Amino acid sequence: MKYFFITTPIYYINDKPHLGHTYTTLAADILARFEKTKQKVFFLTGTDEHGIKNYKTALAQNKDPKTFCDEMARIYQKTWKELDIDYDFFIRTTDKYHKEFVKLLLERLRQKGLIYQGEYKGPYCEGCEEFKNQKDLIKGCCPVHKTKALQLKEKNWFFKLSQFQNTILEKIDLEFNILPEKSKREIISFLKNNKLRDIAISRPKERVKRGIELPWDKDQITYVWVDALINYISGPLASSGFNFNHKSWEDIEEKISDFWPADWHLIGKDIIRFHAIIWPAMLLAWELTLPKNIFVHGFFTIEGEKMSKTLGNVIDPLAIKNKYGLAPLRYYLFRDFNFGDDGDFSEKNLIDRYNADLADNIGNLLSRTLTLIKQYGNFPIKQALSRNNDLENLFKELKFKQALEKINSLAQKKNQLIDQKKPWQLIKEAKQGKEFALRNQAQENLERIFSETLNSLYQIGHYLSLFLPEQGEKIKQALKNQEPAIIFPKINIK
Repeated sequence: MKYFFITTPIYYINDKPHLGHTYTTLAADILARFEKTKQKVFFLTGTDEHGIKNYKTALAQNKDPKTFCDEMARIYQKTWKELDIDYDFFIRTTDKYHKEFVKLLLERLRQKGLIYQGEYKGPYCEGCEEFKNQKDLIKGCCPVHKTKALQLKEKNWFFKLSQFQNTILEKIDLEFNILPEKSKREIISFLKNNKLRDIAISRPKERVKRGIELPWDKDQITYVWVDALINYISGPLASSGFNFNHKSWEDIEEKISDFWPADWHLIGKDIIRFHAIIWPAMLLAWELTLPKNIFVHGFFTIEGEKMSKTLGNVIDPLAIKNKYGLAPLRYYLFRDFNFGDDGDFSEKNLIDRYNADLADNIGNLLSRTLTLIKQYGNFPIKQALSRNNDLENLFKELKFKQALEKINSLAQKKNQLIDQKKPWQLIKEAKQGKEFALRNQAQENLERIFSETLNSLYQIGHYLSLFLPEQGEKIKQALKNQEPAIIFPKINIK
């Protein structure tokens, strides 16, 4: 049986996790929790520990590069645990199995005649760890990092990426999807209007000292992005305990099929070309199936400003959690922003959204419903959940904002029902009514209100638990115990 396979990018460890890393990984966690209610899921994340940036950061901190990598990998794992991210496997590109698998796949490309030695001459961005086209630079600077591109001339080994241009174009939509639509249009336009160049898949060891040696050239290190992308296959294999030493390629393909193709690659828009062009080309070269879906999300600004270390406004997700709690952060990131668009992060908006939706709406509905049922005294609560098809479809399409809007709307409608029907008056009539018919009618009306409201609360608890695991479970427990509970205390900022 194949796993439903979800990935995040593996993250450079030259710094601790920030809001952008958190956003991608939380989205994968939400999607994985949803799919785990229906089938076997494999959720992969991890750290990218090779390349120039990580090496230089370690030296700048006067640390041995391996020690630095070990420390940073633990920070990522600890952060995801504190944010209640329930991944299935954490891959590190410095793990032995990954290095061996990268070498095996590179050797396979070479055997197929898709690797050759050549010389690169041109601009290079150290921040991206990527050779650049001159036309992509802005006044000689990388448009992403705003730093002056280096001018390099060096010998490398190249992959015949140019051979796969037309095939990739043909397979978009037929075999793999790029979402949202604007991201797909970007890739199609790029492939139609630019001739793909072969890419250097190695760097001289004298310049890049940390990475995976090419199996046929010990003086060359595997390009960090080629190394990183292969994690999407080496990770699942390692998790299953598969030892590919002395195995045939057919054995490896058979084992890969338990996980591959990936159902969802979730990525930020800065790495779309690596995932939508280079990665598919490599997979086609190995004669492996392409990923089913690549979803590209946007970037955050902070109170209207671009997130930047220089400006000092890079957000530490744990600092937000420690200040306001985990629920406000996990809820706000997916309630206020369309997954796929850019968004502006605001602590004030986070507080306002949490108070309005969770404290005043959903929390209030749960508390008042269970309080009224307790006053009524003998209403049987049956643990039940009817699936909401509209919500299910929104999750399948990664429309998290719209899903939370619908969850919130369910609570609003039931709060309005309670306000309109005034069940506290019906309770009084049911208890004190002198005429049997009137008393019986009040009871029937009450039970109808309670049944409708409880059904919505069961749905809210279930679907909200995908975003807020702790609070969703508390809602379910409160319903089970028939005890009113304050699950979403208001945030009061003086």
